[in-house]
Amino acid sequence: MQGTAYGFEIGDSKSETYTKAKWVLLKLSDSGITPPYIEVKVNNENEELLATKSEYDLLVQTLLHDVGYDRFIEKDVWRFYIDGSYFNSISLKFCQNKLCEIHRHRKYFEMP
Repeated sequence: MQGTAYGFEIGDSKSETYTKAKWVLLKLSDSGITPPYIEVKVNNENEELLATKSEYDLLVQTLLHDVGYDRFIEKDVWRFYIDGSYFNSISLKFCQNKLCEIHRHRKYFEMP
């Protein structure tokens, strides 16, 4: 399978994708300078730090530094939220440790 979308390339390794992700995701934000968000499940160990009860999900900004890579390589689906919105996200799926699917979800709506 081949293809590219939003600066990502099908067939790239997790390492290559992680390296690209910071800059690619910055470009997708409305401001061009807002780092992406990831969803974090609050647990007993971090509830005090995050000031939220356990079992809640929070969107947290990430800078995708090298220290986080080990957590990402454990997962086969990476989901990033652009500008901290559930209505603007990108999901990256890996098959046998190679990027095999890129999915963008966007919804525009106006509030009165």
